[in-house]
Amino acid sequence: MAQENSQSPVVKQDLIDLEGRLLSHVAQMETRLLAQSVDMETRLLSQSADMETRLLSHSADMETRLLSHSADLETRFVSHSADMETRLTSYVDKRNEKVETSLLTAFHGWARSMEIRTRVTGSNVSSLDERLALAEERIAELERRK
Repeated sequence: MAQENSQSPVVKQDLIDLEGRLLSHVAQMETRLLAQSVDMETRLLSQSADMETRLLSHSADMETRLLSHSADLETRFVSHSADMETRLTSYVDKRNEKVETSLLTAFHGWARSMEIRTRVTGSNVSSLDERLALAEERIAELERRK
């Protein structure tokens, strides 16, 4: 026991020294970690700002290209629509002309046959008029003789 008491102050002093050194090391580590975390935060903020700038630049480039492609597509669509309209109008005009020609040909054939019938009917009416006139004359002559 006597030996323990004599070493006890030395051990206590050693422990106090060790505790002081450990606290010093912990403080140094805390300071370094804090500095590193601030440095890391600064770098991350810088990188995120750089990334945001690059993304905005790429986004603007993409928007410009999309607008260009959109305008090109619209121009091509309008051109194709105009071509389609021209071809469709031409087709309808040709088709109408064909239908008109067919109708006029059919009406002409009908008109010719009607004209022939009218002429025949006209000559029949003329001969009927002559015969009626002759019959009236005979009736009138018979009535005068009575």
